[in-house]
Amino acid sequence: MESLNRSWQTASGYGVAIAAVGLALGARELFTPLWGPSFVPFIFFFPAIALAAWYGRWGPALLAIERFPPVSLLLISSHRRTI
Repeated sequence: MESLNRSWQTASGYGVAIAAVGLALGARELFTPLWGPSFVPFIFFFPAIALAAWYGRWGPALLAIERFPPVSLLLISSHRRTI
């Protein structure tokens, strides 16, 4: 039972990390028309990484850090193509 509980906590930590980066992307997209594509482009991703580190410790935090640059670069480059 202990190993099942531990594996559930680990899986939920990674889920929180992925959800936090996804929510950060959604929040950034929501505020882009108001702020513009180049005004503080990473402001929502830093709290997402902090949340992943707080909830899931090292592994989920590293996953959020790994997912953050490709998602943010995709976001910034897609807005620059439309301008």
